[in-house]
This record gives sequence, C-alpha cells and structure tokens, in this order.
Amino acid sequence: MAPPAAVAARAPSTESLFVATFTLLGLRLGLRRLGDNSLFLHLRTGIDMISSGSIPRTDPYSFTAAGRPWVVQSWLPEATYGVAHRIGGFTGVRLLHGLVYGLLAWLIGRRSRTGSAVRTALAMALVVGVGIVYWSPRPLAFGLLAFAATVTLVEERLPPWLLVPLVWIWVNSHGSFLLGAAWLVLVAVGQWLDSRGARLRTVPVLPWLGWFTAGLVVSVINPLGLRLLTFPGTVLEKREAFRHVVEWRPLDLQTPTAVVTVTCLAGAVVVLVWGRKALGWRDLLPVAALVLAGLLAQRNLPVAAIALAPVLGRALQAPAQAASAAASGQNRRLNLVLAALLGTLALLFTAAARPEPALALEGYPVRALRLAGEHTSLRRLVTDDVAAGYVILVHGTGAGVFIDDRVDFYPVAVTLDYLRLSGGHPASLDILDHHRAEVVIWEQRLPLVRRLEVSPAWRAVGTRDGWAVFVRAAAAPGP
Repeated sequence: MAPPAAVAARAPSTESLFVATFTLLGLRLGLRRLGDNSLFLHLRTGIDMISSGSIPRTDPYSFTAAGRPWVVQSWLPEATYGVAHRIGGFTGVRLLHGLVYGLLAWLIGRRSRTGSAVRTALAMALVVGVGIVYWSPRPLAFGLLAFAATVTLVEERLPPWLLVPLVWIWVNSHGSFLLGAAWLVLVAVGQWLDSRGARLRTVPVLPWLGWFTAGLVVSVINPLGLRLLTFPGTVLEKREAFRHVVEWRPLDLQTPTAVVTVTCLAGAVVVLVWGRKALGWRDLLPVAALVLAGLLAQRNLPVAAIALAPVLGRALQAPAQAASAAASGQNRRLNLVLAALLGTLALLFTAAARPEPALALEGYPVRALRLAGEHTSLRRLVTDDVAAGYVILVHGTGAGVFIDDRVDFYPVAVTLDYLRLSGGHPASLDILDHHRAEVVIWEQRLPLVRRLEVSPAWRAVGTRDGWAVFVRAAAAPGP
C-alpha cells in the first residue's frame, strides 16, 4: 500500500478541481443548442464546401451581391463544420464546439492559477465575467482558442516554432490573429520598459514574436492567398457599415450583460492595483490596450479576458508558504468536498444532455418561411439579417436573400438600404422596388409591415409566430 504522503501527492489539489470545474463549464457552454444566425451561415457554407469540394469564390446566397467576389475568411472552421455535420449531423457540430470551448476554458484556467484555490477561483470568476458572455458557436471560438494557445506558449516558455502552424490555422480561421500579433508586440515593448527600470527580469518574448511573424509569412500559402492576411482591413474600408453592428459598438451599459462585464472589469482593476508589485509593463501594457479595444468594440472583450488570465494569476499569486501547504495535502477534506461537487456537476451535466433538438429555432420565421414557399418560389427574399441566416441554412444556394450578417462583404449601399428598411424609412417601398424584391418576411411589430399593408404593390398572405409574409402583387419594376 502506498504511504499516505504519496497518496496526498497524487490527489488532485483544490485548485486543480476548480480548474476542472471551469473546464466543465466551458464544455457545457459549447454544447448549447445551435441558434446563432452567424453560425447558420458558416455551417451552410461548410456543408456546401464539403459537397462541392471547393471554396466559394463568389456569393451564392444573396440576390443583392450574387456573383460578387467573396473572400471566405473562415474557410477552415467552415470546412470543419461541414465534416462534423456529415459525420454526426447538427449534433456533431455541437460536439465540436463543446470540445473547442472546453479546451479554451482549460487553457484559461491553467493561466489563472495562483497556488491558492480561493485566489484562483477569484481570478477565473473575473475572467469569466469579462469574456464568457461573448462565447458563441461561430468561428470566433477558433480565434479565441488560438489566442489562448499563443498566450500559453509564451507563458510556459514552450518551443516558439510551434507558433508557425498555430498562426497558419489562426489566419485561415478568423481575423483576430491581428490581436495576437498586437499582444506579442505590446508584451515585447513592456519588457523593454521593464528592463529600463531594472524590474521583473523575464525571458525575452522576441523569439516568440519572430516565430509569430514567420507564421504570418507561411500563412500566405493557403487556398485564398494574400487576401486572408489583408482581409481584416475591411473593417476600415467599410467602417460606415460596421458602426451599425452591435458587437462592433462600445458596451451599452443599459444591458445586464454589460453591467456584469463592467463590474468584473472593475474587480480586475482592483486586483491589479493590489498586486501591482508583482507586475510590470509586460503585464499591464497589453492588458490595458486590449481592454480599451474591448470597450470600444465589445467583440474584443473575450480576447481581453484571455489576456487578463495570467496577469490576474500573477497579481494574486499566493505566498510560497501557503502554496506549499496547499500542495502538501493539508486541504484534503476540502478536496473531497469539491470532488463530490464536481461529480454532482458531472451528473447534472449528463442529465441535462438528454435528447433534444440540436437547433434552437425559437424566434426564427420557421413557419412563415414555409408559408411563403406555398405562395411563391422564394426568389429575391427580403428579411432581416438574423432570419436570413436561417433561410440560408435551409435553402443554401437557393436562398436568394437581400442581406445577411456579412457586413464585411456587402456593398455599403446595400447595408444602408437595409438599415432604412429596418427603421421603416419613408422610402422603404422605393428601396424594395429598386432591388426588385419579390417576397418580404418581416416581424409584424415593425413599421415596414404597416407600409406594406397599405401598398397596392404588395399582397399579404398571412402571419406566423409574429412574422408577416408579403409577396409582390405584380411584376417588379426595373431598377
């Protein structure tokens, strides 16, 4: 029989159990039912890619930009969706995202470790509050995982050449690779500032920055070429359209999620001030820059949260004596309690994983789309950008929607016309005529419906679940 000391050494620490619980939380979030409209578009693109064996080069899903050159920037996750769907249907896609977010949570938990279970729990809670609200099933998940892996490589001093394949995957998955490059540059600048002040000597990050740059160079070798590296510049090119997208706006403090995020950010600031003696510019400079980027465009907040994890871990680092006591097994009773809690969570997780529809279609015009199909061939369909994701998932290349959520893709003029329709602009009917729309599926409560109801050019065919369906009563005039 092994001696008690050996048993204690093999037993998981309380801190490890907290990290395991956080990993389970990430896994459960990733396994949520699929209801994100952006995912619907990416999933359909992946299904079509696997069926055709090629990446689309022009838009097949809309009538306002049909045939327009299209850079499928997230082609690699989309192809992965297509494979997962072919193997396991929509459930296979859920499992894929469960694995991605479980792994992401594990990496963040490791980076948040302080040597004390309570302090690690505090660090992870603050990270969760800042970023987890924005964890959604879409290619962004692959970008977040790549960022967390980059931080892990640098923090654990793993071989920097591993960044080359990682960056290649990142560039072919999501435009957030620029934030990874920015983080490394800011860490390097922070280290230089620390060295001038003769504080916090650390291993220079320049080798990792160099290999990251090499990864960007290698990333030019991809099915779409240099366009994947220059694609993020679309945000500047079409900033007039992007400023109307919620996730590209500053936080709206009127929403509960924003209040949680700001509260956790404030808590993180308190921790950083409290533990400032353990930190240097290499910690504070990149975190401050990414948090500012998140406050200006909330889609950057989950990236900022990942960058916060190791910095909070250092700020809350437990004294060596306390960490040694925890590691020696003095908290075995607490470990048993937490192990039982983790086991209970696992049972609840299993129970919650009972058979259920893989798609969460509440709020989508499922029956309204079916009704429209009974009265028309569903050509040149106008609906909102969220519902368009569902239409594309169902009808694929036959969708023929007015617009979807690819703000980076559509001409700015089309996006502005869509915004006018959304607001019930007086020229809404003229816009529909200009684009030769044939079918409209619109939320019944919105003002555009009132304009369609009194127009002789449009015929109401019914409503389903709060969605009104109209078809053009006569041939549409030319543009």
